[in-house]
Amino acid sequence: MEYLPKAFLIPIDDSEAYLKSLEFLSILYPEKDHLTLILNYIEPSLAPVYKGTPSTAEMREKKKNLLAERREKTKFILDNARRKLIELGFPEETVQEHVQEKQLSVAHHACRLADMKKVDAVVVPKKITSALEGFLKGNPTPELLHHCLVSPIWFVEGKPSVESAVICVGTENASLRAVDHAGFMLAETKVSVDLVHVTPRASRMIVSGVENRTDELKRWMEGSKNREAKTFLEESVKILIDAGLVPERIRIALIPGKKVADSVISYARSNKAGIIVVGHSKPGGTWGFLKSSITEKIITSSRDLSIWVNQ
Repeated sequence: MEYLPKAFLIPIDDSEAYLKSLEFLSILYPEKDHLTLILNYIEPSLAPVYKGTPSTAEMREKKKNLLAERREKTKFILDNARRKLIELGFPEETVQEHVQEKQLSVAHHACRLADMKKVDAVVVPKKITSALEGFLKGNPTPELLHHCLVSPIWFVEGKPSVESAVICVGTENASLRAVDHAGFMLAETKVSVDLVHVTPRASRMIVSGVENRTDELKRWMEGSKNREAKTFLEESVKILIDAGLVPERIRIALIPGKKVADSVISYARSNKAGIIVVGHSKPGGTWGFLKSSITEKIITSSRDLSIWVNQ
């Protein structure tokens, strides 16, 4: 079978935390010839005193040595990452390298390069495991969400299962963009997909296939107050089928309540889903802040999950 090409940007450093990202991609895509992986390494910048041409021979020699040490470290990190990819089964010719000296934040560099290269996703390890840790260490998630407005971001934590995925479907276009992204990225895989809608208008959880829908789901969709949600769910099903997923791989799940992040995480865990797909709108006003909080809470609360954020 011929698969559509896909490209990923993998920010790497000397911590090797990025290895979880590589392992996840390797499991998700057993066939790898059509994938392109861009290893992005940001070199530390030299001290300001070494900017331009140093004024003394001693300083010039010192700068020369510092640059040589930096090149050696960069080569070691890139060679190590490339070796890990080959061990995981990625053909060497599918791996590219991009090195930059740090001028902006790592997140800003990665997102700018991702937009320039038009990659399908930026794949990063989730490094913050609690709100407190994020406060103490500095949480990179908001900055990634701020700068990666075009390229989707995949946060990887632990060892996510690739048997099923949960897509959050709200009544906004960002959800449909997330569904479209998931359809394209998952069509060639065997991952089953649950379209999850959290609503206070459901008295209990309803889970149904999309071809032979349960009577309970039909009655809910016929409700006058549920027409907008029905429209987004129906369009989501159509997008997935058009992308190549057979109806047997798709379910609709209605979860009663208002706590979207908690409900989605709980549903994913109880159904052993390893992927959660979220449509994230650019924050604006009070509702924008709440949506941002939902996305970040899902990311922060994830364990053995890959969270795909599409804006």
